[in-house]
Amino acid sequence: MRKIPGDMRKSTLRAVKLGWIPLLLFSIGYAQQSATSVSTYYVWAGAASDGDGTEANPFEFLASAEAASAPGDVIYVSTVGTLHRLDGGIALKPGQKLIGLGPDGQPATHHASMARLTNTTEHLEGVIVKLSERNEISGIHFMDMRNHAVHGDNTNYSGARIHHNRFTGAAQSDELIVAVLLEADSGVITDVTVTDCVIRDGEDLAGIRVMHTGDAVGEYEFARIDLSDIGGRAFLIWSRDTSKIRSRILDSTADNIGRGNRNADSIDPRLWGSSEQNMLVRNYHYNNTKQVGSRSNTGLEAFIMGQPFRNEEEWAKGCKLTLEIVDCVFENTITDGIQLTNYGTDSVLDFIIRNTKIIGANPQQAGGAISLIAQNQYNTGSRVTLLVENCDIINSGR
Repeated sequence: MRKIPGDMRKSTLRAVKLGWIPLLLFSIGYAQQSATSVSTYYVWAGAASDGDGTEANPFEFLASAEAASAPGDVIYVSTVGTLHRLDGGIALKPGQKLIGLGPDGQPATHHASMARLTNTTEHLEGVIVKLSERNEISGIHFMDMRNHAVHGDNTNYSGARIHHNRFTGAAQSDELIVAVLLEADSGVITDVTVTDCVIRDGEDLAGIRVMHTGDAVGEYEFARIDLSDIGGRAFLIWSRDTSKIRSRILDSTADNIGRGNRNADSIDPRLWGSSEQNMLVRNYHYNNTKQVGSRSNTGLEAFIMGQPFRNEEEWAKGCKLTLEIVDCVFENTITDGIQLTNYGTDSVLDFIIRNTKIIGANPQQAGGAISLIAQNQYNTGSRVTLLVENCDIINSGR
């Protein structure tokens, strides 16, 4: 990730201390967009090999558009016919848009007409799309992935707009393949949204994962995401070292998370080191109709790492987590419906659960439909507040 200039970085960090995450009116580390006109390129599966990227004579491969395009350009992709798909992957440049078109040449509005992308090649190590700053990705069906579909790989992907896409299937893998993976190790990431997407049908497929390390600061919104029948967690938000994450998970659904007998809590804010998170979960509906996953599967688990787990250098000391759950439903969990676990030292944790239903929980771990493991015998100094208000707990097994 491009480093922030010293003076700007100091002022940004002061703003973080004063206001948690600054409202930035510019993209950090990126020069102002030039006044040059935007170019448009087309990539069609099955196009002639001598295409020049125009609408009349499109490229055959994504790599051709990657090589020819400049920052700010628009790349349209299409796969006419049910058997066609584009193969190979693309690294987007700042400000670029990758837009899927249907057979009629218009932006796809239904999954049957979406452009189909995969990457069975060694290009980008099998990643289908790598992000940079202010990218937009829409109207694309990512399928049969051998590596992550969309990856922000320790670069400045501020302003990313990922919307109206579909993610299905994953090649058999020793590690989970993630639909959208967003990693930052320094600097400030702002205004990232993933909305109106479907993620489903993959035993080795996970949903959306945010991973911050170092002193990275980030702001994310995930809305209207529909997840079902996948092996990995729906939303996994990791923060380590002194990093900070503000996340909002809104108006989304998840069913049958944890295929392959995995421990896959559908939402998992997880903290190490002295990191901080602020998470809002609103109007989220979790179910487990097929009862998939291991006996540790919850609807949501907040987890503060510490003793007695291994890797002492990653134990949490002075972590801060504010978690608000509002207007949600958690049904038929394998174990506790909502589990709040603190193994850290000097943790500061504030939990609010309002207007939420927990239906048919079968507690096997901490023993409650809503359970709080506030601090174990190894750790000291934590402060935890928990408010449960206007909630229904129905047919809990314990």
